[in-house]
Amino acid sequence: MNILVKTFSEHVLVRPDTTWKRNNEDMYVPSFVKKMDWCPVFSLKISRSGRFVSPRFAHRYYDAIGSGVLLYPRLYGPDDDLLTLQELFAQGCCINHTSLVPTPSYSPERTPECRFSLSLSAEDKKEEFRFDCPSMQELDLALSKASEVAWMRTGDILCIELSERRALPPEQTLRFEGSLLGEKNIDFEVKF
Repeated sequence: MNILVKTFSEHVLVRPDTTWKRNNEDMYVPSFVKKMDWCPVFSLKISRSGRFVSPRFAHRYYDAIGSGVLLYPRLYGPDDDLLTLQELFAQGCCINHTSLVPTPSYSPERTPECRFSLSLSAEDKKEEFRFDCPSMQELDLALSKASEVAWMRTGDILCIELSERRALPPEQTLRFEGSLLGEKNIDFEVKF
């Protein structure tokens, strides 16, 4: 099982299943990670294997929708040359339990009425975010694009970033709470 990610900048990444944290359990940040970014995502549960899926048929390849949060640890190496930065980003994407995405469980037919709200509470402040969910056409295009890069298997999760990544306040305990379609589906802490 993999987690395919269509980034806000239209690239496709693949995260291993070891990054998936399904059950809203708290995330304990490893001591070598000093800074971390986060991004809200809309998720699809892949129900059929395939590669190079046409947008016209993409709706046949997923059977549930959901939402979540991806964390991107910022790792620093001895050099800041391009190769090192790319390697460090790849390592950061593979750190265990950084894909905080409950198993998608809502019917895709509910997408037109869908709203995703998320709050982030730190020790000294609380921020609220609201996102419109992608349209069915946008979901189909995202799945098609992801299938150009990676073989999709039954059970994979496709995450679609809904905004640019944001920095988490460092060295604090942070609480994420979120709801999709009016039902609370995200509730976890990130502990430095």
